Amino acid sequence: MIDVPLLEELRTVMGDDMAVLLQGFERDSVQRFDELEAAIRCADAETLRRTAHTMKGGALGVGATQFAARCKELEDCAKHGDIGAAERVLAPARQALSETMAALGAWL
Repeated sequence: MIDVPLLEELRTVMGDDMAVLLQGFERDSVQRFDELEAAIRCADAETLRRTAHTMKGGALGVGATQFAARCKELEDCAKHGDIGAAERVLAPARQALSETMAALGAWL
């Protein structure tokens, strides 16, 4: 679910700012879900792909591996133009973010 060795390495660099980094990650991810929903409503596969790709990168950057995998699923749906599949992955992706934030909070 989370990459603890990566998080430990980040903590050595970030120190007390680690909590701020994780709060920013969560805030950014929540905002991007709005973008994903809008892209799905408009059947805008390119915006969906770009947003999911950005979210995946942010997730990997903070060791959120499970959430990154869900973002990759969304990205792949968009690459194939399968908006219906992306819509079905959206709720599990939100759940993955929630579980990830709980795991990050417990780790912190």
